[in-house]
Amino acid sequence: MVNLTNFSERKVVMNILKHLDRRGELPLGDDIADFNLKNLRIGLKIDGFSAYNSKLPWSKWSDLGWKAVTATVSDCIVKGSRPIALVASIGSPTKEGQQIIEDMVEGIVEACRYYNVPYLGGDTNASKEDVWIDVAVISVFETKPLPRNGARPGNIVLATGEYGLTGSAFHAYYANLTHIMENYPRMLEYSARPRVSLNLLEVLKSNRDCFTASMDVSDGLAFTLGEVAKASKVDIYVDKVLLPREVYSYSEKAGINPFSLAFYGGEEYGAVLAVKEKCLNHVISELERRGIKVSVYGKVRKGEGQVWFKGKTLTCIGWDHFSKNNIIRKII
Repeated sequence: MVNLTNFSERKVVMNILKHLDRRGELPLGDDIADFNLKNLRIGLKIDGFSAYNSKLPWSKWSDLGWKAVTATVSDCIVKGSRPIALVASIGSPTKEGQQIIEDMVEGIVEACRYYNVPYLGGDTNASKEDVWIDVAVISVFETKPLPRNGARPGNIVLATGEYGLTGSAFHAYYANLTHIMENYPRMLEYSARPRVSLNLLEVLKSNRDCFTASMDVSDGLAFTLGEVAKASKVDIYVDKVLLPREVYSYSEKAGINPFSLAFYGGEEYGAVLAVKEKCLNHVISELERRGIKVSVYGKVRKGEGQVWFKGKTLTCIGWDHFSKNNIIRKII
């Protein structure tokens, strides 16, 4: 048995990877697993979390169900696959458990309708204390799978989505500043019900030869950039990070660096993309035409897996669900 008190989540994952079979084109440990089924390439993904780590005070139980679906769909989309079926497993203490589960299922149903994914069932469980949810999705690849380890020197790095909004929300929670969150409705919305753009799949499909690597941003922007850099054995130099005005406003009130909120927030469900330089203008135009915001720009250079910003290397850490003292809470 693995003693989780002596391991970080990353170490546990690396230990598990030793036992997995690779059946597809994506490397072990990528956002999803893939395998061939007759003439189809199938994607398989499961993701989840506990209320302790992911439910903020202003979120409803239905929001937690929504977020779990979004997290899983995001991993599928960023690899180039379309979700076609979903199941969910929910655990709740028996006290008020029925109402909690019903509310979470409501959020699951709403998200499945939003992403046009059939909800086919799942499982319910009694837990001792915390509420938890796991969502599993089957997807079908509509283009060649896009790994996280394909970034090459000369590529341009883009990140879709907006960063700092959920980081600000988590910071407000940890720093006991929730009373000022009513001034930032977009932060409340982004942290409660994040959304993935299905249009990203269309851009990846129609411009597949332009992309060399991708990874969804769920454990923090710095962590995601670091994972792409390490997997690809390159360095990434971040040139520009465009932050929403609310992040600057909140950071000034809270006395924190706004870029810390952007790099170490997590649960944005944007995408880090490595793009061939010759395709850059076209790809940005295609993303913007489909309503997908690009807010981070960088360059890939020879290196050893580091990420640079303003002349310094970033600490590329992310959420660690096995740590009672999650270091992310200290940074943001």
